[in-house]
Amino acid sequence: DNDSNTTLNFNLKFGDDALVMFQDVVMDDGTRLRITDVKGYVSAVTLGSGSESAVVSDVKYLELGDAHSDAEEAAVGYNWEVSSDLAGPIDAVSFNVGIPNELNETRPADYNSSSDLSRASEYWTNWGSYIYFKVEGNADFDGNGSYESGENVVLHLGTDLAYKSVKVSKSVREGIMSIDLDVEKIFDNYDLRSMPTIHADLSDQVLLNIETLATNISNAFE
Repeated sequence: DNDSNTTLNFNLKFGDDALVMFQDVVMDDGTRLRITDVKGYVSAVTLGSGSESAVVSDVKYLELGDAHSDAEEAAVGYNWEVSSDLAGPIDAVSFNVGIPNELNETRPADYNSSSDLSRASEYWTNWGSYIYFKVEGNADFDGNGSYESGENVVLHLGTDLAYKSVKVSKSVREGIMSIDLDVEKIFDNYDLRSMPTIHADLSDQVLLNIETLATNISNAFE
C-alpha cells in the first residue's frame, strides 16, 4: 500500500484579505457587504503529479463558511485530507464545481445518510436539481449603514449551467496544498443590485446569471 495523504486546505479570501463570515467588506462600487455562508459541491476531485493523476473523491460537500466563522478559524481554513497512490510530488488539483448530470438526475432519497448527496436541503425540487453552490449574505444597497429587510444576498446555483471545471496548479508543502477562493471575484461583471436572490424561478435572465456566477466561481479558485 503506497497511499499517501494530502491535506487540501481551502481558504476564503476577499481580495488580498482573509474572509470572515459576518464581517463587513466593500465591493468595487463602494457597496458594503457581509458574507454569511459559502458552501457547495465539488466532484471528480483529482490530484496531479506531472503526467500522472488520481481521483481522490467522486463527490464532496464543502462547508467553507462554517470554517471561517471567526478570524482564528479563517486563519486555519477548511482542511480536507485525501489519499492517493501517486509516486511523484503532487503539483495540481482539479475538480468540478457541482455534480455531473447523471448524479443530478438522482435525488437525496436515493442515498443513505453517509452520502453528501443525501442532503435534502441541497436539492431544489422546482428545479429538478441539486443546489451546486451557495453564496449568502447581506448588502447595504441604500448605504444607510445597516442591513435591512430586502438587502439579503441569496445566490443559489444549480442545473447543468452551474457545472464548471477548475484546475489549480500548486505545490504541496509539508503535506498541505493551499487553495484560495477569492469571493470578491464571484461578483465580477455581475449586477448584484438587480438580482441579489437566485432561489426560485428559472427565467432566462436567472439562467444567464447562474452561468455568469458559476463561471466566476470556477475562476475564483486559485
